[in-house]
Formats: sequence, structure tokens, C-alpha cells
Amino acid sequence: MPQSENNFTIHVDDRILSAPFGESLIAALASAGILLRADCGGMGRCGKCRVRVGDKETGGAHSVLACGTTVETDLRVEIPDASRLAPEVLQKDRLAPVDGVRLPLCRGDIPKDHDCGLAVDLGTTTIALYLCDLARGGVAASASIKNPQAAYGADVMSRISAASEQPGRVAHLQALVIDAVEQVAGVLCRSVGAAPDRIRKMTVVGNPTMAHLFVGQSPAPLGLYPYQPAFTAENRIIGGDLGFRFLKDAAVHTLPLVSGFVGSDAVAAGLAVDLEGAADGTMLVDVGTNGEVLLKAPEGILAASCATGPAFEGAAISQGMPAVRGAIDGVTITADAVRWSVIGDGSDRPRGICGSGVLSAAAAILSAGIAGPDGRFRTDPPSHPMLRKNGPKWAVVLAPAEAAGPDGPIRFTQTDVRAVQLAKGALRTGIDILCEESGIDAPERLLLAGAFGAYMDKMDALRIGMFPPMAPETISVAGNAAGIGAVMALIDDEARKAAAAMASAIRVVDLAAHPGFQERFVAALSFPEEGPAAS
Repeated sequence: MPQSENNFTIHVDDRILSAPFGESLIAALASAGILLRADCGGMGRCGKCRVRVGDKETGGAHSVLACGTTVETDLRVEIPDASRLAPEVLQKDRLAPVDGVRLPLCRGDIPKDHDCGLAVDLGTTTIALYLCDLARGGVAASASIKNPQAAYGADVMSRISAASEQPGRVAHLQALVIDAVEQVAGVLCRSVGAAPDRIRKMTVVGNPTMAHLFVGQSPAPLGLYPYQPAFTAENRIIGGDLGFRFLKDAAVHTLPLVSGFVGSDAVAAGLAVDLEGAADGTMLVDVGTNGEVLLKAPEGILAASCATGPAFEGAAISQGMPAVRGAIDGVTITADAVRWSVIGDGSDRPRGICGSGVLSAAAAILSAGIAGPDGRFRTDPPSHPMLRKNGPKWAVVLAPAEAAGPDGPIRFTQTDVRAVQLAKGALRTGIDILCEESGIDAPERLLLAGAFGAYMDKMDALRIGMFPPMAPETISVAGNAAGIGAVMALIDDEARKAAAAMASAIRVVDLAAHPGFQERFVAALSFPEEGPAAS
């Protein structure tokens, strides 16, 4: 490989890369499409980008964090599987149902002469795609993929910072998403026999940061007061202008944003559940990395964005991982043991813990008395046989080394509990303030949206105080509401117009500027003394 005087070679995965002097190793690898986990946005805190680096001169190898290592010589790099941001496609067998919404599903393959459309829910952590047969007006196949931008941080503020770091970074982040969408679109087309060049339309929804990056617009203004987006109106762009290749002729619509923090994904979710037509007191909650709350009030729809962070997506957790095979998704703690369930076919050993497992573990730890309402482990004396010291710090061993996979044992640490407190505290504060603005004590009905909402246990959520005390039967799953709203807007122009009208009518409540926000947030960090009564 030609090499300038100021460039060095990186030998990795049977490839030889070139990188300039002083570039971070994680950025050099990402530029070549080799993505590492970096939940902290490359700040050196999460420790998930660990690799082994060898110097060509010495031949020895040692373990380093790629985000904290600069290229100053020729290197050989070995990347453990646990450090890779795997671009695996996660199949979705069906759309999770939404009460009152029955989207038509297309059975069998799509005829080659049928025009197709693609609905995209562009999440901070996960990108969900729905391939539709426009001739029959239904969903033919759906799938999701880990958002490859996660190599630059697990939350929107990390993405905003990453996008602002150097010239060309916005274009790079845009290209990562465009390539991921096209990769999954190709998989979906092959799964139902559709012709990729027959995808004529695309509808995209997402939070404001993801929407900006998708169209190649810098999200930097969203990170600075007064947090004004560069645009809020619907965009219509030809696929080729965004960098798509086989989707270059598709007409791409991005649904309108509401504000700098309330995005088109919230609008699409509201469209899917017909929030405008719902009874007053109905609340829609998307417990994602960027938590969004919508409340139907007598005066209209109120909305707020909550900085929940990525804890309930499995990120910002010491051994967190996506909801794929090997992830612990449920935890039960008895007086002398910890039991778990794992995603897979029954033969998979625990490799980490996903979002629903994080919620379940926190609720189980509270119910077992291992931690008190302040979230602190009770260590004097240890309150459970599986509460053990890991070096100088305490952790609950969810899966011992002999039962776990190669990354075991799987532990839930005090820092993990704190991450749960921050996430649920932010969401609960948003819920309480919207209720106060509407003059009610608690929602009359709560709809849980998003991938995490579809799989979380509502009793666990009530146990940790994520929601106000309310009857469990008033809480229901709204399924993949943003994705379903995107599908509705794709196959029906009237639905797309209704989404635009809804976006313009929503009143946003600025939580940070609300009187007493800080006091409410601090109070919401505590866990309830007791759990809810079973329904």
C-alpha cells in the first residue's frame, strides 16, 4: 500500500489500512468500516473498545482502549468479538401489534412487477426497516440492524459531539446509516423475491439528531442553547442525492420534526395509536435512548423529551449488549440464588445483558433487598450470597463463570444501578411534569412504544418507579409504534399529511426550563420502598 511520510499502516483482519500520525485508533478503524463498541462516545469510560495492539518493532502485544490510543507507528491490531459493533441483521418475524391498528400484511413473495416502498425507523441504537408492497398496500417483510453510528457514542449528545469533531465527520456518519439501510433493504428484497430497483418510495422517521445526520445536515445546533434544529418541515429528497446506490431513484420523505428534541419518530408513534382521537389522559411513552413522552390533554397533545440515555438499550451498562442471542433478558432472585433467562434456542450461554434484562435485574435486586430505595447495595453484611466483591467494588453475580459464555461471569454493578436510576429518573420526571401541565395526577392510560417497550415487564417498571403508581391493567404495549406510523405514512398520503398536521399542533414542554425540574429529578432517582400489587 502506498504510504506517505506521515502515514502509518495498521494490520487488522487480514487487511492493511493507512492512518495519519496522531489519529485515534478507533477513528482509523471506523474510517475503514471496522466498527468497535464505544458506548461512551470514545471518552474512555465504558471500556468496550478494548483491543490488543502489537508494535511491528517489538512484536509484543498488549491490551488497550482503541479510543485512547493514537497511531504513532505501524501497528498490528487484534479485535475480540466482544469489542466489535456487529452489523448483523436481526430479523423481525412480525410487527408488534398496536391497539386499534391493523396493518395489512402481504403473504408470499412480492411479484417482480410490483412497486415497493421502504419505511425506516432510524433509532439512535437500532434501525428498523419495513418493506411494503405498494400495489397491495401492506408490509411484506421487516428487519432491524444495529445503528453503526453507535461506534461514535450510545446517545444523541455523543453523536452531536462526534459529528462536530472534524470536517467530513457528518458525511461519514451519514454514509454509515445509508449503507446500513441499503444493506438491510437488500436482505428484505431477497427474502420475498422483490426487485430492489422497484423500491420507489421511502419514509424515514427518527429523533432530530438522527434525522439531521440522515440528510447530511450538522446536528451541532441541537447541542447548544436554544437547541434549534436546522429544519423541522418534511423533506423530500431523491435517494441518489443522499448517497444511495440501488435506491438512488427512490423518493425519500422524512416526516416533520416537532422541536430540537422531539422528533418525527414521536409524531409517527402518535399517528399509529391515533393519539389525537384518544381519550384525555392517554399517554404514549417511547423508552428509547432519547425518551419521548406524549400526553393527550383537553387542550391538545403535550410532548416532552427526556434524556433517558442508553441504559435500557443495554448500553451504558458494564456488560450490556443488544437484544441478540446470549443476552440475559430476565432475572429472578430468590433468597440464595439468581436465575436468568437468555435470548436464544436454549443452548445459548449468557454473554451479557440487554435492556429488558437490565430492568428485570434492577427490579429483582430491589425486591430481594440487595439494594435499598437509595439504590445502594447493602454490603455490611452482604445482603445476598451473590452480592460479591469484584476487586474493590461490589456487584451482583447474575451468571457465574461456569454458567456463562466466554465473557462471564456476568455481573450487575453498583454503577449499573446508578445508570438505571438516572434513566428512570429522567423519564419519570418528564411524565410527572406533563401530568402537572395537564392538571392530572397520573395518566389514565399508558401506552409503551418502541422495541424496549414491546419487551419490558410493566411490573418491573412499576417496581423501580419508572411510572407513577397506577393499576397495571392501565398499562399496555403499543408495539413498534414509530415504525407502524412510518408504514402508514408510506402507503397512505393522507396519513402523511395527518402526521404533518399533528407535528405542527403539538405543544412542547421544555423540562429543563420548568420550575422545580431539578428537585423533581433528584427525587425521582430514588426507588419505591415497595413494589406494586399484582393485578
